[in-house]
Amino acid sequence: MMKSIEPNGAAKMAALHDFRFILRKASFKGNLVFPAAGSASILIEECKLMTYADAQAHLAKLSSAAQSVSHSAMLSMKYRVDRKPRGWNQNPNRIDYEAPIQGV
Repeated sequence: MMKSIEPNGAAKMAALHDFRFILRKASFKGNLVFPAAGSASILIEECKLMTYADAQAHLAKLSSAAQSVSHSAMLSMKYRVDRKPRGWNQNPNRIDYEAPIQGV
């Protein structure tokens, strides 16, 4: 858990948020990414309560674990009404990965 220091010297715990992680199969055409639709296309879906920094690291870890399949990994808030963590709009919350084509 990350801590920040308050002006008075006291430690403050980083805010926890409900995050949803979804990894879907995807296809790539040029610069476009086409995530597949339907429940069969979901490689991983989970929700966790964690800090934003931990959620970004977890998204990268999940994406690297699925690198045998072309996919799009997305980090979102579990509930639409949740307040977004600081930096949410300035950071990429998605990882697109195109698996190398296997030789014949």
